[in-house]
Amino acid sequence: MLADLSAEPGALPLLQYCLTEVFERRQDRLLTLGAYQAIGGVQGALARRAEERFLAMDEGHQASARQLFLRLVTPGEGAEDTRRRLRWSEMLAIAPDRAVMQAVLDDFGRYRLLTFDHDPETREPTIEVAHEAVLRGWQRLRGWLEDSREELRLQRRLAAAAEEWQKQAKDPSFLASGARLIQFEQLEKGNTVALTEAERVFILASVAQRQAQQATEEARLARERALEQRSRQVLRALVAVFFIAAVVALGLALAAVQQQQAAEEARDDARENAATAVAERDRADNEARVARSRELSVRAINALDEGSLDTALLLAIAGYQVDDNFATRSALLTALQSEPALVTILHAPPGQARATAIQPDGSQAAAAVDRSVQRWDLATNQPLGAPLAGHTDVIWALAYHPTGQWLASGAEDGTIRLWDAASGAETTVIDAAADTVYALHFLPGWGTAFRRRSRKFARLVRARRRIAG
Repeated sequence: MLADLSAEPGALPLLQYCLTEVFERRQDRLLTLGAYQAIGGVQGALARRAEERFLAMDEGHQASARQLFLRLVTPGEGAEDTRRRLRWSEMLAIAPDRAVMQAVLDDFGRYRLLTFDHDPETREPTIEVAHEAVLRGWQRLRGWLEDSREELRLQRRLAAAAEEWQKQAKDPSFLASGARLIQFEQLEKGNTVALTEAERVFILASVAQRQAQQATEEARLARERALEQRSRQVLRALVAVFFIAAVVALGLALAAVQQQQAAEEARDDARENAATAVAERDRADNEARVARSRELSVRAINALDEGSLDTALLLAIAGYQVDDNFATRSALLTALQSEPALVTILHAPPGQARATAIQPDGSQAAAAVDRSVQRWDLATNQPLGAPLAGHTDVIWALAYHPTGQWLASGAEDGTIRLWDAASGAETTVIDAAADTVYALHFLPGWGTAFRRRSRKFARLVRARRRIAG
């Protein structure tokens, strides 16, 4: 019995309940294993108690109990369902009547089917199913989960998306769209799983964004249809002109010369009209291009004011490519003046460079490429010899000694290696206690500090011989 209970919170009341059930089935004042097995063990006893408490409730309390327990379970993805710790605020958000929900909590809590605690970080009250046996043995809960398994998984995705949207200051790019939004809408209409106000607001905001996008698209299509209609009208007008000219030519055979002149005049007019239409179209296109380029220039300046230098430079280049004018040139020059100068481009061997370092006097640079270190002479930008090899795993950190005499490298193989910066010869290997070295720094005197795998702690190690500095 103790093994079945394990170290769950509230284990003693559950043990008391199971012992009471077994005691009622005692044989000649003996508590037997058969009696324990007859009540179904801890799982059966808890399931029976949960069902008894549920059946004792009215319809409204039962509905609240169903929504509560659905929120208290994480549906398994190819595995067993598990308990889920529910925040008090989330529980209140799905309760249509808080008094009813509180009564449900009190009832199941009184009979040790639920436990209550606080979140260790926020100190917000939390609720949790007292024992995994409730999830496995209470058939009514199993039925709820099977009936609403897909809806529960969808609700968890909705909750995560709504929370991320809130964290990102309601950035529209984090709203749902497409098939995912349709699924969320169907979940809201289904009423199988109760949704919080935050989840409903997320769906409403996503629907509003979709409607706005649809309206924009419809307006674009309307403009295209109007342009097409105007083109057909112009074409019909031209056809009519030529038709009338032909009729006049046939009807006025005696005035052939005059008709020919009239036809030529009509053709000239048509050409002028066509040329005028082309000129107007070109002018409209040019105005649109200029307006677009200026809009991009303004956005570039705004991004520059906000400190987004990369975004500002991209917008300024895009505006200049759309149209070369004073505004776009000014925005591009302003962004370029704010861009730190790109001094040198060094070409590393094939592989992924994960760390770089520059010698204090600026004469040499190094880059960690996979398991080796490549050095360059910055006066000529040429590699200094072959890559430094010795590590057996990926190198994550590089650092030059303040004097520039040594170069240190730290890798995932748990070692720090010291190299002579001038010759590239390996001078020392330091054991980092079989831990990945993510960062290195020389300290005055004897040591080198490095950051370990956890990325939360630093460690000081002593080199095998004193390094001056």
